[in-house]
Amino acid sequence: MILDIYKDSFEYASKNVKNLLILGVFYLFGFLIIPMFFILGYNYRIIKIATEGMINGNDELPEFEDWTLMLVEGIKCFVVYVGYLIIPIIVFLGILWGCGQANNISLTIVGFIVGIVILLVFALYSFLAISHMATNDGSMKAAFDVKEITNIAKSIGWSRCFTTYIGMIILVSVIICVVVSIVLAVLMILGFATVSAVPIMGVATATGVVSTLIINFVITFIVMPYLQIFQSRCQGLLYNIR
Repeated sequence: MILDIYKDSFEYASKNVKNLLILGVFYLFGFLIIPMFFILGYNYRIIKIATEGMINGNDELPEFEDWTLMLVEGIKCFVVYVGYLIIPIIVFLGILWGCGQANNISLTIVGFIVGIVILLVFALYSFLAISHMATNDGSMKAAFDVKEITNIAKSIGWSRCFTTYIGMIILVSVIICVVVSIVLAVLMILGFATVSAVPIMGVATATGVVSTLIINFVITFIVMPYLQIFQSRCQGLLYNIR
């Protein structure tokens, strides 16, 4: 089931190259903040479609339309993510700070692991919350109905939820590393990057700057939009098997 979700999501993300590139443009200008809300709004629409469809179905990527509504949906998603993650992030940082003050490596490692587990749990809740909001006409109240979301997680299966989520994180990380390695190898072959291009003593060479810009462009414009669609599709499909 989990592998089917991944397979479907990878295929779904490549269904519409035009929309993928449009999303890439939003990512390029994400530093302006507002485009990030549109990205969240678009992801929300992907999740909504997934919650209404099925694995290996014929769902199409949503179009970029009704921009005002997309912006509102993005802002609502942002609020939900912040609502679920702000406290565990503060707790995580507090744990690390406390362990660091104790100057105990073993305690720091344990604290780090505990903090990561807390973050993963709340991140999973935020994922399910967005999907739950999508199936309840965008209701913020539904997104923060922790009791109902807990029941949904139980219905899906806690092990399946965490396995899907952690597997998704691993897949995304591996893909990014592989793409960076491939692009860097190509740049080295073409002469845009060399071993000497690595910054030495904080001084970046011209080839180092060029290769870094190219890699960042590929990741931001192509890889991140693709993986974001993949992730959003996974979110919706996981919720849909409750």
